[in-house]
Amino acid sequence: MLYRVVEGEIPLQTDHLNVCHAWGIPNRIYTSVPVETDMTVSILFVCHGNICRSPMAEFVMKDLVAKEGLSDKIYIESCATSTEELGNDIYPPAKEELRRRGILFEKRCARQMRKDDYDRFDFIVAMDSRNLRNLRSFCGSDPGTKVSMLMQHTGEFRDVEDPWYTGDFA
Repeated sequence: MLYRVVEGEIPLQTDHLNVCHAWGIPNRIYTSVPVETDMTVSILFVCHGNICRSPMAEFVMKDLVAKEGLSDKIYIESCATSTEELGNDIYPPAKEELRRRGILFEKRCARQMRKDDYDRFDFIVAMDSRNLRNLRSFCGSDPGTKVSMLMQHTGEFRDVEDPWYTGDFA
């Protein structure tokens, strides 16, 4: 079932509510009311080069979504803020970590964020504060409040360190 975020104050006795960790967001209240069958939610994960963190996030999220039977309801992609790795596939140690965890992935080409991505995606999730800052040139002032940092959804406001530099792909 696809959950919709309920905005505002919700009385505790309201029926059909779940407090869950959907999308890695703890303690958000979601309705358990099914949404229309044609509704699709779209998520774009963003990092510097689109060869490590954002494609790993893309394929981990695709795996989670598939396990919940929601692949036809949630569309997921990833991209870069820079042009440094355009056309390159996922970095080999990132692929190895995905394999180690049993996460399926496919060959892909790194791509850069485009201004029209802001209109195409419901959620734009940056891996670190530098990516967040660089997204301003593509998203402007974020009038739709679509842009966030990944760890913000876990209740923390911190960067996901770049394994290209740290060597830590886990």
